[in-house]
Amino acid sequence: MIQNPTRRELCLSPVRKSVPHRPLSLQRQNHRPPYYQQVFHQYLRTLAQSAVRIVIETVMREELDQFIGAAWGECSPECKGYRNGHYTRDLVTSTGRLEEIKVPRDREGHFHTQAFDDITLIQLIVERGVDALKDLPEGISNSKDAMAETIENNLRRVIIEEMPINPNYYEKMSELLDTLIQERQNRARDYEQYLARIIELAGQVQNPTSGIAYPKLLNTRAKRALYDNLGKDEQLAIAVDAAIRRIKKDGWRGNKIKEREVRYAIRDILKDETQANKILEIVKHQDEY
Repeated sequence: MIQNPTRRELCLSPVRKSVPHRPLSLQRQNHRPPYYQQVFHQYLRTLAQSAVRIVIETVMREELDQFIGAAWGECSPECKGYRNGHYTRDLVTSTGRLEEIKVPRDREGHFHTQAFDDITLIQLIVERGVDALKDLPEGISNSKDAMAETIENNLRRVIIEEMPINPNYYEKMSELLDTLIQERQNRARDYEQYLARIIELAGQVQNPTSGIAYPKLLNTRAKRALYDNLGKDEQLAIAVDAAIRRIKKDGWRGNKIKEREVRYAIRDILKDETQANKILEIVKHQDEY
């Protein structure tokens, strides 16, 4: 015989909460590994950078056509000069850093593209050398000391801006600049020697690979930054780079949980909490991550 439950038993019976139904497609989406999303975002970024590169290089070639007065392979009585291949330079854009953009040039060296209207004095010096100083205002170009101080101040500003990206490298650049300034003030070099050395230093500041022969496997700016700040240990730099790329998620900067995952990945390789925190700060400033 089945007895009816008492009031006390009814009160003590656990209440089952209803669980809202979740569509199967949503459940699958939440369990999808983040790796595919990272690959997709990286693909979009690479696509955008390729598009920007194509546009910039196309504009510069058209500018050279107009400057010379003839298109590539075209014979014209209005032709004002001849092409002379190209040189390469890096450019920081909203899509990231574009390396080795092909900049066309003419044989006489008179063509200057308008594609880099916001180009800095240091970039001009790297590309044009002493000729770039001719475009400075007369009040500066007529005074050797004023010109030197202008170059030094601009170079110092670039070093400070780039310091978080590669502290060890740009600290060395800062020390070299200090030495040059001291030598100039003490008249330890003649002015032509000083200009040659400051232009060389500007090239090293603007493009670290111009002054250092990095191992071939360190083929990105981020890997080279890790190498410079990990005791020049190539294998360690490559291992840290691979770990970061494997673990990082989209939008990881500024997200405590995602940043912690990256820090743990770095720490697992370096086996040093303090060093891992230092490298994490450098990693945060790398565009490619």
